Amino acid sequence: MVRYRVKASPAASLPPCPGPKLHPFEHQNALITWGPRLDKNRINDNDNQAFVFQVEIASRRYAIKVFKFFHPASSKYYWETYLGESYPLRKIIFYTDPFYAECRAYGRIKQARDERQVRTEIATRCHGYLFLTPKDMRWLEKERGVDLCAGVIDKDLKLALGGDLRARAIVKDLETGDKGLNRNNIWRAWRNVSLQNSLNIYNRDVRVENFMNCRIVDFGSSWTEPHVILDSVDADEAREQRLSDCSKFDEMTEEEGIKTSLKTPTSRHNLRSRKRGK
Repeated sequence: MVRYRVKASPAASLPPCPGPKLHPFEHQNALITWGPRLDKNRINDNDNQAFVFQVEIASRRYAIKVFKFFHPASSKYYWETYLGESYPLRKIIFYTDPFYAECRAYGRIKQARDERQVRTEIATRCHGYLFLTPKDMRWLEKERGVDLCAGVIDKDLKLALGGDLRARAIVKDLETGDKGLNRNNIWRAWRNVSLQNSLNIYNRDVRVENFMNCRIVDFGSSWTEPHVILDSVDADEAREQRLSDCSKFDEMTEEEGIKTSLKTPTSRHNLRSRKRGK
C-alpha cells in the first residue's frame, strides 16, 4: 500500500448555499494509506458516481468515497423543466452534484444528532470531507484505473467550482457486517429511512445494495431540504417527491421477496411516484 500526504483544505463547511453543510475532515494533513477498493461489485464504473476505498488515516481505518467530477449540464434536461434553462450552473451544482448531495445529507444528520433529534445511527457515520491532491488523483488513475471524469471540466464548470479542481472525497466509518435485508431486519431498515425522511432527507436511491447493517451508505442521489427543485414544484408534485423513498422501499421489499407486514405511507395509501427521473 502506498502513503501520500493529503493536502490541507480550507476550514469552510460545504456546500456554500442555504441549508445543511458538512464540515472538513479533522485530519486534513495526515498521511493517507490507500487500501483495497470496496465497491468492486459495481457492474460498470461508467454508471457510478464515485469510487470507494478502504484507507488508513491517523492510525484509524475508514472508508473514503472519491467522487467523479460532475457537470450539471448533464442533467439539465431534468432540472431546467422546473427552474428554467437560464438557472445559473454555479447555483444548481449545489443541488445536483452527488458530492454536494452527500454533504447536505450528512450535514443534516450530524445536526440532528448534535441536537438529539435522533439518538441512534440512522446512516453510516460520516467524518467530513477532504480534497485530494493532484498527486493522489494521478496515482488513483494510473495505479487503480480510476477515471475521475476530469474530461467534463470546462470553463463553466471550473467557474461553478470556484476554480478548485481537486477531487472531492467524503470520509466515513468502515462498515463491516450484514449487507443483506430480510424479514428479521426489514423493520430496522425502514425505521432508519423513515427517520431520515423526518429530517427532510430523501435518499431517492433506496435499494438493497445501498444498505449495510440496515443503514444506508450512499446519499449521492439524495435531496435534502431546502432544495430549489422541491421549492419550485406544486404541492402534489412535492408530496410525491417526498414519498419517493417509501415507494422505492416497497418495490425493493417486493423484488427481494421479503415477506413482511410492514406498511409504508405509499403502500397504505396505494401511492406510486410518477418516476419523472432524478
